[in-house]
Amino acid sequence: MISDGYVVVKLGKGLTVTGSYILLTQLPEQQTIEVGSLEAIHFPHGCYAYVGSAMGGFKSRLSRHLQGNKRPRWHIDYLLQKASVSGIILYQTKDRV
Repeated sequence: MISDGYVVVKLGKGLTVTGSYILLTQLPEQQTIEVGSLEAIHFPHGCYAYVGSAMGGFKSRLSRHLQGNKRPRWHIDYLLQKASVSGIILYQTKDRV
């Protein structure tokens, strides 16, 4: 289903669908971002793709990426403080890729 430019994948309550995903993001202007224990990193404006695994299930992992005001846990969390998610590509598998 497409809603406001997003493909919406309905994952049923309690349903654990696992696999890998690509999170597509858009950074509207250049930013220098403190990324965890790394030094500040300069990001030119543009599109970025983050590849992650959701072996515990897409629903919980992607919900976390899409929520605002979260404590940064992964490197992508720091970028998402400034960038917006423009799309998600899912690859359903029980194997790590």
